[in-house]
Parts: sequence; C-alpha cells; structure tokens
Amino acid sequence: MLARETRYDCVVSSGPPHMAHEAARQIAALHGIPFVMDMRDPWCDVDAMPPDYSSARWLQLAGTYEARCVRAAALVVANTSAAEQALRRRYPDLADRFITVMNGADEDPLPNAPPGERFIIAFAGTLYVGRDPGNLFRGIARAIDAERLTPAELSVEFMGSEGYGNIPLTERARAAGIDAFFTAHGTRPRSEALAFLARASMLVNLPQDVRLAVPAKLFEYVRFPAWLLVLTEPGTATDMLFAGTAADVVGPDDVDAIARVVRRHYHAFRRDGRPAPLNASGSFDRRVQAAKLLDALDRVTAVAPKQ
Repeated sequence: MLARETRYDCVVSSGPPHMAHEAARQIAALHGIPFVMDMRDPWCDVDAMPPDYSSARWLQLAGTYEARCVRAAALVVANTSAAEQALRRRYPDLADRFITVMNGADEDPLPNAPPGERFIIAFAGTLYVGRDPGNLFRGIARAIDAERLTPAELSVEFMGSEGYGNIPLTERARAAGIDAFFTAHGTRPRSEALAFLARASMLVNLPQDVRLAVPAKLFEYVRFPAWLLVLTEPGTATDMLFAGTAADVVGPDDVDAIARVVRRHYHAFRRDGRPAPLNASGSFDRRVQAAKLLDALDRVTAVAPKQ
C-alpha cells in the first residue's frame, strides 16, 4: 500500500524472521526499485536452524528462498565477516554485492567504574546450548591455586542464568573447587547489569554453537575498562571480530591457557589497575557501522534507474 502511494528509492528488509526478505523482494520487483537484504543472523546455515524446525526439508526451503532473494538483491548485508565470507563462498558470482555491517557498540552513558581491591571475573547473559562454564571454572581454579588467592582477592560472578544443563552454577563451581569465590546473581534489569559489568576487572565470553554469529554482549563488553577473555574456536565470527585487538581469544577446551590469562591480568591489575576499554578508539561504535550501511545505500540508489 505505501509503495503505491509514495515513491521510494529502495526496499530494505531485515531478518530474522527471514521470510521478510521474500516479501521485500516481491515488493521491490513489483515497483521496479532496488532491493536491499539485511541479514542480522545467517539464514541457510545448519548452526542457525531453529531447533523446532530442524530438518533437511527446512534447510532445503531456506536455501531456495535465500538464493532467490540474494540473486534479486542489489546489496546483501551480513552482520559478521564470517557470515559474509560464507555467503561469498555460496554465491561466488555475486561476491561484489556482499558487505558486513556489525551491530556495533552504543554510545549512551555508562555507570562509573568504581575502584576496588578485588579482581572480579564477570559474565552476564543466558547460558544457552554451548555456553558451558566448566572449563572456565577449572582454569580459574588453577590460577587461584597457583597464586594462592583468597576470595577477598578474586571473585567470579555471573548474572543471568543460574544453571547450565539442569545443574545449578553453584554446584558446578563447587565441583571445580571455586565455590568460595563464586556468586550467581540471577536475572536483573539492564541498569543493574550495566552496573555489574562496570565493577568487573575481566569480562568473559563463553563459546556458542552458532559459528557465524557474534554474541551481542560483546558490543557491551568492549565499552568497559576490563580485560576480555573470549572463549571460542578458531575461525568463528567471534574469533575474527577480535583479531588484532588486545582481547585474549582462547580455545574453549584450553584450561591451561585460561589459567595463564587470568594469572597475567591478575598481576597487571595489582600493578596498574584496570585497562582502558577495548573500544577506546571508537572502532566498534554503532555509528561507524551505520555510516558504512548508509554509504552503501547511497551507492545502490545512485545507480538505480529513475522512473
């Protein structure tokens, strides 16, 4: 209806839900204007397949609709470099129409980072499938033993899920030998979550099953004066995101490496206090990503035939 009454320069769809792209494709074709397809998550990908619809038929249909939309689009936007690379491999003849525009970090004011004597290792979020904290707890336990630390010197705090795999986090912490150092805060409002992150000396990202996506929490983490311990496999979108940065990217099963990172930053904390935020330069800012998208849209509409 709107397209009948108003002349638009292009039609932009964002998904999931990804069938929004098919609707936008049809509207753009009907009115002879460019179609821009923005995928905030992968579409035709086994890792991203909704569990309730997991089947070969779902993947077949997703592949059919994705290909139809990608081939009709003037521009296809992925939200991670890994997702863009996957699209380029799947559609090598269309490689020049893919770009990456990440979610990016907000610029709203943050709570003050209060000074403290305790080295706080923090995680905020939901422990869905793949985010097993077991190796993290074991690595921290090795660091505690090696440095002979007390709960007054180091703590491990989670906010959000209070269990993983039907086992309370307090029990998992006890099994790793860090129960005296561990606190589970449960789910809290966003304002309290930001205050929680502001207290941390080290922020932890746990692994996830979707290799082509980046946890949104990371764009919060980079804003705080804290070290980042990122647990992920090589080649994932998260691994690629932090390539060349000061973040510590460690394999999820490398307990010894986790312990080494914790020990190194514990000593740095005692010596110099907390670090500058990873996004101090603004390279992760949402406005930087938005500018990239708007420039691409300008190019698409500039070459579109005028009616």
